[in-house]
Amino acid sequence: MHPGPMALVLYSAQILLVVCVAALASGLSRLSVPAVRLAYWRGVGAICIVLPLLPVPRADAPVVSVAWGVGALIGVDSEPAKPLAMTLGTALLWIWASGVVVRLGALVAGAFRLRQLRRRSVPATLGADIDALKTALAPHADVRWSSALNQPVTFGIRRPVILLPRAFGDLSTDARCAVACHELLHVARRDWLWIVVEEHARALFWFHPGVWWLVEQVQLAREQVIDHLVVTRTAAKRAYMSALLTFADQGPHARLSLAFLRRRHLKSRFQLLSKESHMSFARLAWTTTVMVSVMICTAVGATRAFPLDLQTLVQQGGAAPQLEIRLAESAPAAGLTEAAVPGSNQRTYLHPDALATAADVSSARAINTGGPTYAVSVTFNAAAAARLMTATSAHIGRPMAIILDRNVIAILTVRGPVSDSAMITGLTADSANALAARLDRVVPAQGAARPAGVTLPVPIRRVRPFYTEAAMAAGIEGNVLMEVVVLTDGSVGDVAVVRSLDATLGLDQQAMSAVKQWAFKPGTKDGKPERVAVSIEMTFTLK
Repeated sequence: MHPGPMALVLYSAQILLVVCVAALASGLSRLSVPAVRLAYWRGVGAICIVLPLLPVPRADAPVVSVAWGVGALIGVDSEPAKPLAMTLGTALLWIWASGVVVRLGALVAGAFRLRQLRRRSVPATLGADIDALKTALAPHADVRWSSALNQPVTFGIRRPVILLPRAFGDLSTDARCAVACHELLHVARRDWLWIVVEEHARALFWFHPGVWWLVEQVQLAREQVIDHLVVTRTAAKRAYMSALLTFADQGPHARLSLAFLRRRHLKSRFQLLSKESHMSFARLAWTTTVMVSVMICTAVGATRAFPLDLQTLVQQGGAAPQLEIRLAESAPAAGLTEAAVPGSNQRTYLHPDALATAADVSSARAINTGGPTYAVSVTFNAAAAARLMTATSAHIGRPMAIILDRNVIAILTVRGPVSDSAMITGLTADSANALAARLDRVVPAQGAARPAGVTLPVPIRRVRPFYTEAAMAAGIEGNVLMEVVVLTDGSVGDVAVVRSLDATLGLDQQAMSAVKQWAFKPGTKDGKPERVAVSIEMTFTLK
């Protein structure tokens, strides 16, 4: 899949996990202090924001890995294997972008309506009590009447406005003071800025129920904080609750505004107003400590369950990779550059000249190694193969480095002359597919053109070869390259070893035995099954 949609899917899964655990922890803790609830839900939102920045854990490499892959078809170039995945990824990206545009358009329309409401409103004079509240809480607020609204709303930062419906005048004196105090407190706390941020978050994640639910909890907690402050300042709880009921049936509020009441919040706000929201300091401190610990552990767990490596994804979706094969030494010397495999203490000293680079790649394909990790088999053109053969023939028993995007990803010991191929291992399925696609885009695949009407055989069952104990004890590593005939029924016919690794201790024989058990979707010509010869390379590696 394209790295953009893949990143969005993984990030969305991380958020969903964090929000679900946060909801469970909140329900079990029974936090009743509004300010603490608001801080908690904002903290959960902050965790969701920083999830992509958390380090991605990397699994340890297996002791023994065996990698294989279908090589270039004899007389036929390999065909990209991911058109469906790329098409699906592009479609998901367009669907997400379309939803974002619609949601942002709705926010723009809401902002325009607020501007119109402001222009059509008139200044309000509300009496000495409310004027005193205004002077104490938000002297810069502009309080106005609006005939187009059914309940009070507040918006604006530099020039905050409180719009009151005509029904406000029908409330009792205590209720009017409580409602005005509610709106003035929103202005004093600059809560409208939070509303703008939250609504944009919902626009970006319009498809994500976890984000919508999280925003709802933040907005509800904020209103409960204001409720508590209003009752504390005005001592008019009954009148305030009566005002909540009065505006409960007044229809929807203006979009992108701080409305006095959202009907879906009424029950929760009434419940908290009806009881004392008190927790002892010791219980509050203990509960807060436990919940913070739980959320930190959840964030770490989310990165492990759905690892999102932004650097890798950016590289996958960017320009052609910087791939190099270089000779190396175990000890420093003049003209050599010190390097290390990231995440390990293994150090090597690189020769200055690359024997092969991404520009020398003639084909690349992702390979399932039979476990959780994947590999990319890379085949180089004739010129690079000649350089590799000459250089490695004189470098037996010494190290060779594979460098990708300026990082040494593998240090191998040259066991025999290397000619036209290399193996990049330890990748996930998506990163292996993406890297293979990037390498294939560097230059057009070289070799004979594929005849019209020909399709390639596709492996549908792979059998892992056995690494003999004798070969492991002898430390034998390397590649077995075989020429394999795939029959019209998808079974394997003749198998011949083109490049041997070990004919004495059984690795050649194990590779041939394993590949004979493979099954393929047969190749075709003009829609009819056809016998097709392919090259299959199996790599035996001790780690």
